[in-house]
Amino acid sequence: MKKQLEVSIIDNNIFYNLLQRASSSSKNKNNFIIYDMSGGECLTDDFQNFISINEDVSKLLNQGKDESVKLTEIQKILSKEKEELFSKSKRYFNFLLVQPKDSEFINLFNQVLQSLQKTNNQNLSDEEIRSNLLLHSGQIKIECDLLANEIQKKLQEHPDIEANCSQQISNWRKTLSLYKILRNNKINEIHILRESAQSFFNSYPFMHNYFISLNSASQQSYPNDILFNRMYFGNWKHASNEEIINSIGITHIVNMTCEVDNYFASNHQNVQLQQVIFEELPNLNLSQSPSQCANIQNSTMTASITTKSMHNSIITTTTTTTNTPMPQTTQAQSINSSHTPKNITYLKINIEDEDTSNIQQHFKETYQFIASAISKPNNKILIHCAQGKSRSATIVCMYLMRTFNWSFDQTLKYVQDRREVANPNYGFVEQLKSFEQNQFMFDGESLDEFAQSKKQNQLSQVSDQAELNESNSVKKQLIQNFEQSVVEDIQIAQ
Repeated sequence: MKKQLEVSIIDNNIFYNLLQRASSSSKNKNNFIIYDMSGGECLTDDFQNFISINEDVSKLLNQGKDESVKLTEIQKILSKEKEELFSKSKRYFNFLLVQPKDSEFINLFNQVLQSLQKTNNQNLSDEEIRSNLLLHSGQIKIECDLLANEIQKKLQEHPDIEANCSQQISNWRKTLSLYKILRNNKINEIHILRESAQSFFNSYPFMHNYFISLNSASQQSYPNDILFNRMYFGNWKHASNEEIINSIGITHIVNMTCEVDNYFASNHQNVQLQQVIFEELPNLNLSQSPSQCANIQNSTMTASITTKSMHNSIITTTTTTTNTPMPQTTQAQSINSSHTPKNITYLKINIEDEDTSNIQQHFKETYQFIASAISKPNNKILIHCAQGKSRSATIVCMYLMRTFNWSFDQTLKYVQDRREVANPNYGFVEQLKSFEQNQFMFDGESLDEFAQSKKQNQLSQVSDQAELNESNSVKKQLIQNFEQSVVEDIQIAQ
């Protein structure tokens, strides 16, 4: 029996991270092609690595002869420059952008995807369904014909959408046709973006500059987005690049190295280095969405401040009104530039990337720092080590495991789907597995502290994800599901 053709649907997060993977490839830098199925509406600039599906190609796609169309038939319709690009499609990532702007059809499309995901999980427990929806929200693989039929059924139920969104529906049908043609011609790396181009650039506005500078000496490679455009994961190059820090809007940095400086810890002429000891996580206001909170100035983080004297330290930079000289420190490097990032808060953990290093002793400190940082809607955090492979990967995994109650194996796959090089060393893997066996509790932590911390962070993160990636109704359901799971966890802990 012939295997049914599956279609790969990705969200903005996976799209962004796959672009970073493609742009940093050592063999074929920028090995990707983006197809604008709207004929130039998704991408107004003539960027390199883009192919706009013009009227001639559209006519070919609309003939309904997907199985017999050869790549050469499409290739000869394109301009010479794009013909050369298209010839590399078998070796490249291929991304299909369907819609330029948000629309009723985009909402309908995502509702169908949500429904099919739930159907695929019908034999799982409620807890497993919740975990799967979150774990696999970035990339979904669904039988092509099944998806097309379900969308058609949904359109028949909503004739007003079919009438109002005729062009968007036409774009979608051309997208599915091109997908089939590419797959029938032995091209495997093909992905359809489930969200609009507008929403992608709203989430990652700095990617405009990325595309403009593509294949030039000024092109930047950005850190990977792990969680809702709030938690980034990278290496020392990202952490030391002021353009990257500024363009993303990084406010907090976790530096998991002995050998890398806190490059922007001293960005003012007069600064004071402080040690921050967390007393408790700030209360979260779940009645306000991230978009509502974005217009509210961030409140000061609740903390007790003492003079920096410990081996591992949180360093904040604050402007002083006196001419007190900057204290000397081996952990911060002074950058005398008016353009350097301001108000960066650092947590530096001095640890070697060795199997025998005890990284688990730093789990509570790093977890609280990350959770406190991203509980504020305007904050964004970068977690890095030297290469962005082992030490920082361990901390990223730890945070996700505890926050979402994921196993180590689930978490590592989630992280590697977003940053392929993530690979904690053997000793760190064993410590993460031990953390899982201990039900993600820190040493000396009470059950009440554990349950309260988990509740705050699960609801905060799910609220953010739903706000950024889903409709309001889905957001409400996700939050209700996680509220129930937290209640169950508290009962079990007690």
